[in-house]
Amino acid sequence: MEYDGDWRDGELWALNRDRDRLNRVQAAGWEVVFVTAALLRDPPRMLHLIRNALARRQALRPVSTTPLAG
Repeated sequence: MEYDGDWRDGELWALNRDRDRLNRVQAAGWEVVFVTAALLRDPPRMLHLIRNALARRQALRPVSTTPLAG
């Protein structure tokens, strides 16, 4: 999750740094869920977005063919 606030308004260097970092994170296979102040005020919607992202990640995991011990 990444919080997108208005702290960087007008700060082009911060935007460039954040986008560069985001590109590296995505290249490493991560998905970023962006959270805003409005989304924080809507916890059910925020949780829905997070759960969907986690479900997508789970769906991409390879299925193990190794039998479970026990």
